Amino acid sequence: MSALGKLTNAPASLELDGKAYQLSWPSIAAFGDFQEWIQAAPLRKAGRKIKAAGADLPDSIRDKIWEKAYADSEAIEKRLAETGALNLADVNATLAGAAGSTETVIKFAHLCLQAKHPDLTVDDVAGLITAENIEQVSDALNAFLGLTETDLKNSVSPNQGGNGKTDE
Repeated sequence: MSALGKLTNAPASLELDGKAYQLSWPSIAAFGDFQEWIQAAPLRKAGRKIKAAGADLPDSIRDKIWEKAYADSEAIEKRLAETGALNLADVNATLAGAAGSTETVIKFAHLCLQAKHPDLTVDDVAGLITAENIEQVSDALNAFLGLTETDLKNSVSPNQGGNGKTDE
């Protein structure tokens, strides 16, 4: 999308399940909700990891998982405070799976679809995004954000080192 398209909030098109949907920039309030959701991603991930490990997980390991999750969440919060907004690198790193997963693509796609398709729920969007089309959806979102191949290769999330690999 061109700079003028962003400035005027011109919609971009995304085809899912044979139907064309219009992407548009979310409202400030909706984007704020997404920022909070991004910030909480490490905590959600830690909770899933601990739950999957079961009751036999030693307290010391559980504590380390939570400590890392809180540190990652605080790093995201600091980045948001420094930039004043969620920047494209944060969105891209999250879409690439650094702080999330398919869930993140679904959430961001829903956010960009809300203005033009207010009746679509997150569950509706989740039903439209499949293993076969998730790459297409991610590519469409990246193009909508105006990210280039160089941007995609150079983005670093709060829980990634300079090599682009997540710390796990």
